[in-house]
Amino acid sequence: MKAMAHLLLLLPLVALTHGYCTQQKLFADIVMRDGVPVLEEGPCKDESGGSRLAGEQWRESGCMLCTCGETYISCCSIGGRAVNFAADCEAVMDVDTCRYSVVKKDDPSQTCAHDMKLLLIALLFCGLVPMYHAAVLQPAVQIISRGCSSPTGLVPIGASWRNAKCETCICGANYIPTCTLKLSIPVMYDSDCELFLDTKLCVYKVVKIADHSISCPYRGMTYPTSK
Repeated sequence: MKAMAHLLLLLPLVALTHGYCTQQKLFADIVMRDGVPVLEEGPCKDESGGSRLAGEQWRESGCMLCTCGETYISCCSIGGRAVNFAADCEAVMDVDTCRYSVVKKDDPSQTCAHDMKLLLIALLFCGLVPMYHAAVLQPAVQIISRGCSSPTGLVPIGASWRNAKCETCICGANYIPTCTLKLSIPVMYDSDCELFLDTKLCVYKVVKIADHSISCPYRGMTYPTSK
């Protein structure tokens, strides 16, 4: 009861800091024992396919701290969130340090005044998730399945999709996606022009360097290979 009371105190803090957690149930693998196939729960797997022991913690991409439980993996956001900055500024995350910097939109070399909303509570919450299965955790936990993350949700191995950078991605082994740019590229254009990737249409255009609203002629195209 005392531990549950502590947990109830932490839940509002998670909401205040805008942290979030996810939980992935471990799947049973089929193994052979004495010539008989039996179900056995496999070890935790990180996003690169490596095995993790029960109780082990590690950091995944997207600034998530993950913990390997006996029957599931729980991951919680870490770092912070930039708030209260001017409209002509934007927050940029450094994925290596999980920290935000706020810079001018028209000149990223200039920093802007801002406040930080810390997500350190996620570290505590993530450590508590393996200890409790109470229903009070369910609003903060999203049950997910195995698959590669795509714009439309999780997809199985072999599925393909196009990401925000117009790359074609394929869900590979261990649910690790491989993404490559497969677009036709204009060539042979004037030196005062440059390539511009229209991410809405996913096509390359040739435009004036000084004014992207002005199109330039080009005299050839290179086409993507079939692989």
